[in-house]
Amino acid sequence: MVRPAPLPIPVPRLALRRRLRRARRSPALWWSAAAAVAVIAAVRISAIEAEAEARRDAWGTPVEVVIATRELATGDTVTADDVTTVAWPEALVAGRVVADEPLGRLVTAPILAGEALVAGRLAPHGVSEVAARIPDGHRAVAVPVGAGGFGYDAPPLAVGDRVDLLATFDVLDGDAPPTAPVAESALVVAVDDAAVTVAVPRADAAPVAFATARGTVTLALVGAS
Repeated sequence: MVRPAPLPIPVPRLALRRRLRRARRSPALWWSAAAAVAVIAAVRISAIEAEAEARRDAWGTPVEVVIATRELATGDTVTADDVTTVAWPEALVAGRVVADEPLGRLVTAPILAGEALVAGRLAPHGVSEVAARIPDGHRAVAVPVGAGGFGYDAPPLAVGDRVDLLATFDVLDGDAPPTAPVAESALVVAVDDAAVTVAVPRADAAPVAFATARGTVTLALVGAS
């Protein structure tokens, strides 16, 4: 069987091999080549380090951040098992992370595992569970069961639901409808056998209180869509 002739070695590769053979025969040439390679590697490493440092400086110096180790729901109390401390680039913090001790504080909005604990989602120390659920700029109003309230015809409600508050008054004359909304998409913050407590915008608190005292308030459950 005739073997194929070997392919010719390109001229540049032949030249490189000749130089390497000469370098092996001459220690001076060998160490000169090794030194050149070392210098090139050092320059390359220095450039990589400089690039990494520049990127790190662009993100800012690391800061200590408290993050959740599990999902926290509204009304949960933060414990030591719920959080851990990690180092984040300053650019990711952006001044939103709580600076004081989060342990013992109530969660006012859901926090996912791995998220930083920010001031806007934690109630101050000493605030009750119901008060912690009230959004900024809102007031909580209790709509009582029975006379003057929604009676026993209200839909089953749970904390976190949204409801429209419809007030019904006795209308003797005029064209005004007997029932009209006094607050829409109010947040349910507490439910018990005596009342349903809802958070409404501050401007709606007085109309809701009047409707509860002088009429009948019906709670209409708002769907998710």
